[in-house]
Amino acid sequence: MRHFLDFERPIAELEGKIEELRHLSTDSGLNIAEEVGRLELQANRLLRQTYARLTPWQKVQVARHPERPHASAYMA
Repeated sequence: MRHFLDFERPIAELEGKIEELRHLSTDSGLNIAEEVGRLELQANRLLRQTYARLTPWQKVQVARHPERPHASAYMA
């Protein structure tokens, strides 16, 4: 499960809806690829807009993100 920061909550909700639709599509056999594609475009747009307007504190939060690689991952 991916860890989202507070300011990423709208993105997380949208990605959750996309996954839910994909799961529904495979279970029921419905073809909702167009809706999923539209939501993916919206999620990408929202992601770009969110990261384009980060406050200094949000940049610190991204730098300290728990899933960010650490130096020990590169020194193997």
